[in-house]
Amino acid sequence: DAGFWPAEEDTGGPTFWIALDPLLVKEGGGLAIMNRTLFQTTNPLEITEESCRQAIAGATCDMKQKSPECHAKMEETKMEFDMRPGDAIIWDRWTFHRGVGTDLLPEDVVKRRYSVRYMPHNSKAFGAVHSSVEQGQVFESPYYPQVWPNLLESEMKALEHGLDPDISLATAASFLMKRVARKFNSFFSAGTKTVDQER
Repeated sequence: DAGFWPAEEDTGGPTFWIALDPLLVKEGGGLAIMNRTLFQTTNPLEITEESCRQAIAGATCDMKQKSPECHAKMEETKMEFDMRPGDAIIWDRWTFHRGVGTDLLPEDVVKRRYSVRYMPHNSKAFGAVHSSVEQGQVFESPYYPQVWPNLLESEMKALEHGLDPDISLATAASFLMKRVARKFNSFFSAGTKTVDQER
């Protein structure tokens, strides 16, 4: 989920997903989230959260294609909520979730929501981040402002003056190309030994 969580993989933190318009399950446009307790106790028990995470590594949005079994079990055990403006769902970075389509609504109907993610103060950048933050370095930038235990005056002044656009398409494309190249190189540099181990 590097596109959504631009931090190293050992970084946790909560996401707040807030409805700005009424969101009804029967209409779509909301959020489906994993019920971990139900998932762990539903057959087939050999399909675990960890096995699903490994099956879709690097492509969480492709679960239905990459692991139909995981997708089916998550669909069976998901939770959805009717939400009024101001209602919020809060979950941890590692909780499986997905947006729900709005196919049942007329095309001119817009359903708005707002999401914000919080990370620990020592989180290090990994992914498509603003150029003010270097990969592998701690976030110290008004584009990722500190909110606790206190706001930083320098970041607040920068926000008051206004910021340039967050991430350019070039930055995102560059990051994606580097990831593809790294996976490609690691696959071929592994040699036949890795292939033999997988058999």
